[in-house]
Amino acid sequence: MSFDSEFKNISEWVSLGNSVSIETQYNGSCFVIANDESNMAVALVHKGDSLHSTLRRLDKGIKSYLDSGKTIDEING
Repeated sequence: MSFDSEFKNISEWVSLGNSVSIETQYNGSCFVIANDESNMAVALVHKGDSLHSTLRRLDKGIKSYLDSGKTIDEING
């Protein structure tokens, strides 16, 4: 199975010119973030589960954002 077929929404997001990043903070926290031109659309805390599981959550979050326009922000509450 390819990344594009397993994570269709992430693939579409990036193909539209948007970005996805994985960031580690000084305290060891890890975040997965999807940004478009003007919004942090999805910001997830990587909670020690597998990266694959976090990417699955990101894929669902991007789908939700594309469908409704509502952002998801686990970092800032």
